Amino acid sequence: MPISIGQYALKLSSYSLLALLATATLFQISFDREDPGIWSGEPLSNLFLDYIPMFEFDPSIASFESIASNTPQNSPRRGDVPNPNIVIIMVDALRADHLKAYGYQRDTAPFLSGLIDAGELISVDTVHSSCSESACGILSVLSGKEYADIRSNSTHLGNILGANGYRSSFLLTGDHAWGGLRSMYDADFLSDGESRERYAINDDAGIIDELGTLDLAASQPNFLYFHLYSVHELGLRHRQFNKFEPHQASFNPLTSLFADDEQRQQRDINNYDNGILQADFFIAQIFAELEKQGILKNSIVYISSDHGEGFGEH
Repeated sequence: MPISIGQYALKLSSYSLLALLATATLFQISFDREDPGIWSGEPLSNLFLDYIPMFEFDPSIASFESIASNTPQNSPRRGDVPNPNIVIIMVDALRADHLKAYGYQRDTAPFLSGLIDAGELISVDTVHSSCSESACGILSVLSGKEYADIRSNSTHLGNILGANGYRSSFLLTGDHAWGGLRSMYDADFLSDGESRERYAINDDAGIIDELGTLDLAASQPNFLYFHLYSVHELGLRHRQFNKFEPHQASFNPLTSLFADDEQRQQRDINNYDNGILQADFFIAQIFAELEKQGILKNSIVYISSDHGEGFGEH
């Protein structure tokens, strides 16, 4: 017996309602980001995500505690000069070819350009991300490992420096529970966007505010890791950095309806470059605060990215 149009519509409506309820339930309980493996292969959640990053535990890897116990407590020093502070500033989704130092026609990062011109910052000619996702990109930088070789207990720079008397502080924008990152950092002090009540979760201004509350001029050296979100399409943008026009947020479907592909791409690029301007401002604020606390002069600073951003090239 053929199904009538009314029955078909009823079934379609019922299935759609069930799907919406299931989706709402999933977003309400959220993914277990501290243990994302429990969602691996789950069909409904994987409709919305290409994959959920997973890092398996490897029992053959020496524990962080054993690294510390096997390291001399009195770390070597160069004469009377204390060990330098190590600072990593990770700018999420930053492309090298959108910086003047790498031949870009716009000066999207005047502060960084000034450091390069003064010989205080050296640009590295060839650097490639190990993947196009933050979790593996961040851990690849910290551990020096390819994505396939990273495990949840892989040793990284923070562990090694910690075993040599450094205090590690991670000041991050965004939610770093995703992929289990927060626990894998193994930091002495950690704060990300989710823990700041006065700022939006993706607002880099929260990092600058929090940095000013830390006492970094202690006798022990510091390992500082900053993660900025200004360039990322989900980062909170401040209007004073809207220099390149016309621009649009990446998730703005209304303006896209009345623009051709070339116009849409240029607006996305302008929006992206404005984000770099904003990130450059916050990097300058980080430098200023480290200078104020008297530790910048004895610091080695690395500025990098976890991955880039595509504008339809592929």
